Amino acid sequence: MPKMRGRRKKKKQEEIILTPAEKFEKLMNLKTATRCILKKRDEYEVYASLARDFEELGKTPEEETFEGIEQCAALSEECRKRAEELKAELPLQEEEISRTVTTTVKEQEQAQNKKEKKSRGAWVGVVLVILIIAVIFGFKMSPSRYWIAAVEGKIGLYRYAIESYTQLGDYKDSVAKGQQVTCRFAEHLKKKGDVDGARRQYSRLVDSGDEAAAADELQMEKILIDKAEKGETVVFGSCRWMLLEKREGRALLMRQKVLCDKKKQKAGDGKWSRETFSRTAGKTTWEDSSLRNYLNGKFIKKTFTAREEACLAEIQVKNKKNPVYGTGAGADTTDRVFIFSGEEIEPYMELLAEHAKNIRLRTPGVDQTSTAYVSGQREIIYYGFPVEKKGIGNRPAIWVTYK
Repeated sequence: MPKMRGRRKKKKQEEIILTPAEKFEKLMNLKTATRCILKKRDEYEVYASLARDFEELGKTPEEETFEGIEQCAALSEECRKRAEELKAELPLQEEEISRTVTTTVKEQEQAQNKKEKKSRGAWVGVVLVILIIAVIFGFKMSPSRYWIAAVEGKIGLYRYAIESYTQLGDYKDSVAKGQQVTCRFAEHLKKKGDVDGARRQYSRLVDSGDEAAAADELQMEKILIDKAEKGETVVFGSCRWMLLEKREGRALLMRQKVLCDKKKQKAGDGKWSRETFSRTAGKTTWEDSSLRNYLNGKFIKKTFTAREEACLAEIQVKNKKNPVYGTGAGADTTDRVFIFSGEEIEPYMELLAEHAKNIRLRTPGVDQTSTAYVSGQREIIYYGFPVEKKGIGNRPAIWVTYK
């Protein structure tokens, strides 16, 4: 089973129950808002619904009576008559449209195109009216918002639909509906050529637990890496990386941000700090460092899906002695995630620019209780910085197979 990244917890949406007085106020507002409706059929459906709702509201028990209850019967009758008037006009409109007949293939195609444009415009107009009415009539009510989300998704207002389903939380099948709309949105963006937009939507699906989306997300990531130039930023897994080099279908990436501890983690709590090289002071090499153990273990598991992890190339990491002080660097290693040595980072110093400041290197310092680092002036300091101290950033690097 493909490994998914961490999922965000969703709050359950609370449904709002209106009092009879509040319902009456909302119905009156909706009746006023009907003047915004342009299509006869939509206006007819709203008035028919108002007639039923006012009639039902007029039957409210005496103990729940409210100001305006005596108007409900008259309002129901008024809305019923208006609905009947509108209904009588509908067949005439439909008959008039049906008389528009095309006799040639070209005319039929032109008529179809006009019909599709008109249909799209009409749908958008209806949705705008619906949204206006929703604001007045109770957009925060779960049933209303659920219905609006369905309409938004149907006519291609994917972002609004996704937001609506997200706000609905666990109401009915909102989670599943939201995933379906997100998938359609991703496919829509992919067809348009918006690869990064599609990647973001597939990533959203992966984070919500949709295992099938992991393959599509990886495909988009590979396309973006293939298109990127040196020095540009790409996304792989849950991190942003700077592209440093491409070689035989592989890309060398360095993490855009240095590793940081969790906000809740406090100094001296016994946990290893990701901002250091080693848990404790003393002689340490890259081979037995806490940093290497973390990068090639927990970091991989929490940053990449199983499909992405399979694209991380295993690299023979050469650990050479300190070129100034001659300090031994320990044995060579085989890793999928690493940090640069002094020799390896030099060719990329200009490309990295501001990213090549205050970062730790795996080359040992004056002795094995420290490591070399790049200073704030972008100079390699081979004397070193203590392995157990915070203050110099750890910036991971990976080789990704994208072809």
